[in-house]
Amino acid sequence: GWRRLVPRGRRPRVPTPAPQAPSIRLGDPIPLPKAKIATRRTTSSMAKLLAVLALAVVPAAAFVNAPRRVTAPRRAGRVSAMRMEFGDVFYKGFSAWCERFPEEDQDKFPEYFALPDNVYEVALPRPLGIVFEEVEAGEAKGVRVVEVLEDSNAAKCGKISEGDLLLACTGIKCIGAKYERPLVQMDVLDWDTIMSAIASNEERYNCPDDEVIMQFVKAGCEKPEEYLYGEMRGIASPLEPLLTSGL
Repeated sequence: GWRRLVPRGRRPRVPTPAPQAPSIRLGDPIPLPKAKIATRRTTSSMAKLLAVLALAVVPAAAFVNAPRRVTAPRRAGRVSAMRMEFGDVFYKGFSAWCERFPEEDQDKFPEYFALPDNVYEVALPRPLGIVFEEVEAGEAKGVRVVEVLEDSNAAKCGKISEGDLLLACTGIKCIGAKYERPLVQMDVLDWDTIMSAIASNEERYNCPDDEVIMQFVKAGCEKPEEYLYGEMRGIASPLEPLLTSGL
């Protein structure tokens, strides 16, 4: 036989028949694509559809949860929603606080980006040189200035006078290794809490020279209710919400 002519370790090459096109006769059904190819195409289309939906849904959700620009008084309260987590608040003054908002909003609503006429703000290093007393003894109704010590930091400031009501003050709040310094409303707190808030402003918490930022209501003037409780509280008031102001 012919096997004797094949070298050892090799096999004879057997010619394969050329592929022939399927014969289709009149009346035969038209052949459809294989099921495997159809499934692959369906999966690919579904993946593309899910990718498009993901691109459409994620930005929409991010836009809903994102802070919104202040453009009208009716949006009171939405600014306070800008807080995302503990530790992202560090009050450095009213002017610095206003810089968070677009200039066009500040120009359009100037009354919302200025302290009330009877309120002023000071930043003083400790010791302050101020003698306080309770508005009502034993009640959580804040403190007022009784005396400004001579040659003290408060006296050098030149703004604080006897009878002024301490409206707000910065205070350090700590949870674990995180801390923040909000501006807390003081006219609704007791003596011990107010003194603790003032003393908590220390250099180790990034307060240079133990600086304390305070807002006062001038003696003989009424408290600005709109600034404390109205729409300004949500838009142009940096005061910490009352429900979370515990120190």
